[in-house]
Amino acid sequence: RPWRVEGGPRSPIDRVAPTLRPSNPLIDARCRLRKAWLIALVGWALAGCDPRFIEQPGQVDIYIGQGRISAACVGLTMYEDDNLRRHTAGKLADLTDDQTATDCICKALYEDGKGVYDSSVLYGIEGTARDDLAQCITPALDDPGITGDDRLELVQRIGNIGAPVGFAAIAEALPGMKDATLRVQAIQSLTPARDDYRSLLLGELTGDSPSEVRAAVPPVFDGDETKEVVDTMVKLAREDKDGDVRAAALRAVVKLRLPETDEMVCDLMMNDPDERVRDRAVRSFKGSKRDEALDCLEKRIKTTEESATVRESVLKALAASPHDRAPDILCQQMGPFIRQYVKDEAPDHKEGLDIITYQNNRGLDATYDCVLKARRTPGLSCHGR
Repeated sequence: RPWRVEGGPRSPIDRVAPTLRPSNPLIDARCRLRKAWLIALVGWALAGCDPRFIEQPGQVDIYIGQGRISAACVGLTMYEDDNLRRHTAGKLADLTDDQTATDCICKALYEDGKGVYDSSVLYGIEGTARDDLAQCITPALDDPGITGDDRLELVQRIGNIGAPVGFAAIAEALPGMKDATLRVQAIQSLTPARDDYRSLLLGELTGDSPSEVRAAVPPVFDGDETKEVVDTMVKLAREDKDGDVRAAALRAVVKLRLPETDEMVCDLMMNDPDERVRDRAVRSFKGSKRDEALDCLEKRIKTTEESATVRESVLKALAASPHDRAPDILCQQMGPFIRQYVKDEAPDHKEGLDIITYQNNRGLDATYDCVLKARRTPGLSCHGR
């Protein structure tokens, strides 16, 4: 009826739906449609049917809590909400023994030959280490329709799943990758499985590989003390033709603190023609309290260095060292350092010149005496004095 008399009997729907007092047929029709929608929704819920849409992640959690897995899977089809799909995939992936959950994730991830995959769903299953989910997405590596940044992200996220099947698929695809950026991503993605693919990864260090590819290999083996890796990295740091590669190899082995690596670091710090390598070698000793490191840094600060960047790193490395010798080295070398480098400009706030500030930060009590001693150094420029 178009009107409900106030105080009259109320149907169940009347008690649920908002009370409307339509003043025209259009509003009356909207009222009936709203009631019909509510009846359908209630009936749908009572019948246990899957919803047509999901709006909030909390709804997914409720459906999973009720054991209504297929209803929760609807969240994977909400293509306008990336966060919802990612949340849904993560929650369903936690149900390792539920085949319905696995099947709907796989269906949402990738369809063979379509040239597209759902990155949000793939993001949602990262860290699960589930082979059964990884094998649903690895065929996408062979899909020629997935290119550019999409393929780059695909390799990254497959590696982030952390599943042996995913690592194996990336390793199989690596030799055939022509794009250097893609090969770098594949190498990085294999880091958690480096022990299983050591030969493959070290094989990327051959001379015909682009320099950015070769430079991507040493960080993968950071902290690896096996003889094969250490020997390879030491040789690479000494002999590779590219400075970025030598610096990357140096960074990978310097933390091992082996006798051969200390010797190598000091040699590169003093003699490498590329300032990036010398700088990396210096920075590898920053904050060190070992005598070997202090010996090398002292030798470096006493020897002419044309690169302001390297000189700045030397000053920072000594200032950061807790060794008692560090402030003494800065104090003793203050005069000769200023005489050699402070020529035509004041040292304040200039890169690689302000040794007084670094000494002051490290040994405040001795600064006045150090400056007085440095002031007596013969041959100082006007700016130096």
